[in-house]
Amino acid sequence: MWTTLALLSTLSYAPAQAGQLELKNPRFTYGFLGQERKDSTFLPGDMVVLYFDIEGLKIKEDGTAQYSMGMKLFNHKKNKVVFQKDPQELTVVNSLGGSHQPALALTNLFPDTEPGDYTMTVEVKDVLGNKTAKPLEQKFTVKKLEFGIVRPGFVYLPLNEEQAGAPPLFAPPLAVPGQNLMLHFTTVGFTEAGEKNEPKVSVEVVIQDENGTPVLPKPIPGKAERYPDDNARKLKVLPFQVPIQVNRSGKFKIVIRAKDENNSGKTATFPPLDLTVVEVK
Repeated sequence: MWTTLALLSTLSYAPAQAGQLELKNPRFTYGFLGQERKDSTFLPGDMVVLYFDIEGLKIKEDGTAQYSMGMKLFNHKKNKVVFQKDPQELTVVNSLGGSHQPALALTNLFPDTEPGDYTMTVEVKDVLGNKTAKPLEQKFTVKKLEFGIVRPGFVYLPLNEEQAGAPPLFAPPLAVPGQNLMLHFTTVGFTEAGEKNEPKVSVEVVIQDENGTPVLPKPIPGKAERYPDDNARKLKVLPFQVPIQVNRSGKFKIVIRAKDENNSGKTATFPPLDLTVVEVK
């Protein structure tokens, strides 16, 4: 398992008077910019993303703020810190004013990550204000590896040929008609078979309206009968991508199902993902 820190560079919310430095509203999410995750149990191969809000930063007149952030990962089974990221200094600009800054910390889990209970601790210091927040501690559990779906999320699709080949941009589960999104997810814990030890996994994606009714007569299908590259073979993962052309407004649910064709059709279903499409007026 390896871990890294990241900063969510978004605009701030409504102005607030700077005061005591606090880390508030911690929540696990489904990947970058994703909806809140209601549980704290993860499969090996998933990504643990912890969002939180930094309140009370000292802000310069031009909106600039500076703070440092570090983290530790504690393994309860081993009763020791298994990873530590020294504080790194970050500079942000609160373009909308206020002393509020969204931030995140994350850890990547691999299929061979040891199951058990972990605690992620995040430490933040306001460099300009010379204030240190009470450390944020968030506990999560890694399950024993089994067949399942991990790392769901959205990215923006290129709008034209000039954008083709550019790195994908992570997208929130929010869009407007006319946008193109790519749903991505990964399967883990499947069975290998045959002379070349290849996987055989089929998937289907069902998009439902706010009443739970499928918007299409048939699910969107997909299948993988071999690893796409050496890295996927090494990690024992199978990534999938499903394009979604956003043609109308509404609130939708996206249900992802997978079947391990090498293991008597063993199935897995991921909790529904929200997708809200709004009209621009």
